[in-house]
Amino acid sequence: MKRLLLMVLLFALLLTSSCSEETNQEDIDIEKTEENEELEEPAESESDVVVEEPEEIIDPKEEALKEIEVLKKEGYIQSNINGKYIEKDDFNLRPVSIMYDNHPYARWQAGLIKADIIYECEVEFPFTRYMAVFHYSNPEHIGPVRSARPYYLRYALEYDSVYVHVGGSNDAKSKIEDYYIANIDGLYSGNFWRYNDTGKRIPNNMYTDMDNMREAQSSYGYRTTGEYKGYDFNDISKSITEELEPEACSNLNIIFNQHYEIEFLYDEESQNYLRYVNGEKHIDEFYQEEIRADNIIVILTKKHVLDDVGRLAIDTVGQGDGVYLTQGKKVNITWKKDTYKAKTYFYYNDGQEVVFNPGQTWIEITTQDTNINYNEE
Repeated sequence: MKRLLLMVLLFALLLTSSCSEETNQEDIDIEKTEENEELEEPAESESDVVVEEPEEIIDPKEEALKEIEVLKKEGYIQSNINGKYIEKDDFNLRPVSIMYDNHPYARWQAGLIKADIIYECEVEFPFTRYMAVFHYSNPEHIGPVRSARPYYLRYALEYDSVYVHVGGSNDAKSKIEDYYIANIDGLYSGNFWRYNDTGKRIPNNMYTDMDNMREAQSSYGYRTTGEYKGYDFNDISKSITEELEPEACSNLNIIFNQHYEIEFLYDEESQNYLRYVNGEKHIDEFYQEEIRADNIIVILTKKHVLDDVGRLAIDTVGQGDGVYLTQGKKVNITWKKDTYKAKTYFYYNDGQEVVFNPGQTWIEITTQDTNINYNEE
């Protein structure tokens, strides 16, 4: 009897232990299942998936051309001096050509950044001067303004421009009368002032502004509209066509003499040339902006020394060779000017007239003593 009771108790103990283990295993399985369910993310349906559209690539040249088409429809006209689209009233304005002092004591100059075309010629050794042509811009500070030279007059006449200067050589003053040039002379006009704030002194500190020049133009009774041919321009900047066989040129160095040299360095990002004078970056004195050229013309010609002072005669009428630079490339060209007041034409070697890119143009008049270097860095 005792034996039977012992067996029953043993069987009950085994049964309880087995049930407990199964219960524990079930709890563990349930916990694992719940953990897995928490870790697993529900599958996304096709409607929940966001498909990103590819970014639209905008061609800046196409956008620029579209903007130009809009301007044309609104009646804007392309300037034949800088190639930009402007209002008709601005297009008809008579240009103004201003003589700039480039003596070391005159640097830097104010208002050059607003000019459309700038000529640089030698004057008495070892200096050069600039003649800046303004079409419709309205610079608030211009100068220093300096005296006239006869060869500059022949370029000013190409634009039927009002010629602004402060005195001049005897030959230049005589030619102003002979050529019937509309001119404003700072020696006799009250539309100029001496500006001393930058430490400049006479004769390197005569200044004016465009409002004063337009006022003087009106008071002298000069025409306000211009009669000239100008140049052809692309709507937007373009490289010189490969058919003309251009060469890469990122660095133009012009050494006028041992005391004075200039440099134009091509900027890939802005696609124009930064200007340097004697190794220093050329900055507009008033606007504090870098001087940049979109087009550069190098004219090859001859000079003759006239007197002991070193005054020059520079051949501007006739024809000769030259070089055109834009968009980091250069190509050989020829130039032709039939009379003292005729337009200077520039031609590619295939006989077609040069078409410029919009923007500022520098025309460098070089002679037999000028050292010119074209480099690709």
